[in-house]
Amino acid sequence: MTENIQLDRPPTLVELIVAKLQEAIIGGTIPPGTRLTEEKLSQELNTSRTPLREALFMLELMGFVRRPRGGGWQVPRFDVEKVLERFEDRVMLEVYAVLRSTAETRAAFLQKAGGLLSRMKKAAEAFDYGAYREADLQFHRSLLSLSPSRHLRRKFEDALKHIDWIRQVTISPLIDMSISYEDHKKIITALRGEDVHGAVTWLLQHTDRQVLLIREKLTAPKETIEVAT
Repeated sequence: MTENIQLDRPPTLVELIVAKLQEAIIGGTIPPGTRLTEEKLSQELNTSRTPLREALFMLELMGFVRRPRGGGWQVPRFDVEKVLERFEDRVMLEVYAVLRSTAETRAAFLQKAGGLLSRMKKAAEAFDYGAYREADLQFHRSLLSLSPSRHLRRKFEDALKHIDWIRQVTISPLIDMSISYEDHKKIITALRGEDVHGAVTWLLQHTDRQVLLIREKLTAPKETIEVAT
């Protein structure tokens, strides 16, 4: 009983800075190609250089910023293949979670997934893409909870952030809501029928569909993407 009780610790200053900068980059406030200086960022975020620099190092590991020649920091123009690797990261972790699931964890997932699917349907009918994406992200986070393993959660969250960004840039909201809802429904149906391998098949097909849409969109000769400002 007690092993299921967890206390959520408050985020550190570094984590708050990381989240704030990620939000600005994903939302397009800081578009790809933007050069960043620690001096200006520390002033805008009203923080000292030490936690800011640590946050930037973390963002560099995640691929959100890089250090170009000449100093400073820059939001990179993402390589298409590297971006699509995030989809592979997500689906591999989800497949692992499904295959490691138990009847108990599947029952807990299905209890939550039904409500999320309902939220996705209502958001799609109202054409509320923001609400749809939030329910979609919660669905994928719930998939990871099928496995008792927690040490891969950070990598999974990093993948979700990049995927949410690239989806907004490349996939039509109408198409995204249509295919995601149907795919998620099939995954839930398979798990309700205790068809674990069927759920894995739908997970892989779901990812393949999203990747195909992104590849079709990014047909320009240069293998980079830019967020419209």
